[in-house]
Amino acid sequence: MVRTLLCATVALSMVGGLVYAQNVIEPAPKKGVRVQVGPADVQVVPKEGAVPQRRAAGMIRASQVLGMAIVDAQGETLGTISDVVMDAGTGAAQYVILEQESDEKNFRTMPWAAIAYYQGETIEDSYFVTSINAERLVQSPTIVRSEWPTWTVKQWDAYVPQVNKYYVNVEPATPAAVRKLNRAIRRANP
Repeated sequence: MVRTLLCATVALSMVGGLVYAQNVIEPAPKKGVRVQVGPADVQVVPKEGAVPQRRAAGMIRASQVLGMAIVDAQGETLGTISDVVMDAGTGAAQYVILEQESDEKNFRTMPWAAIAYYQGETIEDSYFVTSINAERLVQSPTIVRSEWPTWTVKQWDAYVPQVNKYYVNVEPATPAAVRKLNRAIRRANP
């Protein structure tokens, strides 16, 4: 009886797996039919096996990035991150949409390459740093806040070259410089 029960369980598992596979996996193309594969369909796996894991300290969740401050090299807050624009092909963050209290009508866009992440002891102590100052940021290209949710790819494609041109020589400030500033502030205000 145990043997019959075991055989029935195995048979049901195989049938269930087959039904699942039919629903999830597309059938193989017929012989002679050409299949077009786009970049989104290809996943590159290292030859050594599993994808290498990065240490958790070098990662941050997107939900933690939203609302995080961007400061200049002097430690002055320029604004907070309202949105992140990612490359759909690579999954990499390309731009941040910066919200400023001083400008309620517009957002500013900064290339991800122009900011550096400073990881504090807690997430509340963490922020991004840039070498651009408030005076220069005010002159950067803007997006009307009320229009941002409905922007099209065509609008974005016309806007991005302006942003890239404006930030051509801007690099992130070194987080070490800001840490040094923070230590000096803490010493002055115990």
